[in-house]
Amino acid sequence: TSTFNVRFADSQGFYLSNGMIASANLIGDAASPYPVFPEILIPAGGRIGIDIQDKRDISKEAGATIMLGDQGSSEFWDKATQLIGNPHIIIDDGSHRSEDQLLTFDMLWPRLRDNGLYIVEDIHTSYREAYGGGLNNPDSFVEFTKRGIDAMHSSEHGGKGDSHLFSVQVYPNLAVFEKRAPHTWGGSTMRPS
Repeated sequence: TSTFNVRFADSQGFYLSNGMIASANLIGDAASPYPVFPEILIPAGGRIGIDIQDKRDISKEAGATIMLGDQGSSEFWDKATQLIGNPHIIIDDGSHRSEDQLLTFDMLWPRLRDNGLYIVEDIHTSYREAYGGGLNNPDSFVEFTKRGIDAMHSSEHGGKGDSHLFSVQVYPNLAVFEKRAPHTWGGSTMRPS
């Protein structure tokens, strides 16, 4: 049984890569380096990729729109967010630097549709100082992920919450954030009876 069995019949996917973007990376077939996602189905034309290296020439082959950009640039995101719309799935497999992962999350989480998934790969780099991390470094993506659990339970401690953050799932080298509309589950204000 796979970790995920996700189907979005008419979804728009967004893939951020530091290397080659190919349709196999997005749909998770047998050739994919992402065996955790065997059935993410995104129709052709609904895929958007961003790469720091110019790979726009493979857009047609990849079945995706590929934009040139730097994940660590807020100026880039100010422009890019106008073009990417509201995807159902976001996969961040970019620079693996905590500061870039955090900036990207801040810019794209609000654009993710309800019932969408935000997936960040290679979170193990949060433990490496060369990537802006280190064990218990409050500025690392892993520590941000841990704070997501607190945000989901803000009604219990009175802190800041995110009423759309439904779940945080962590796997080796991978974090998955699930977004849902608060009225579908009670949001971060829900208290058990």
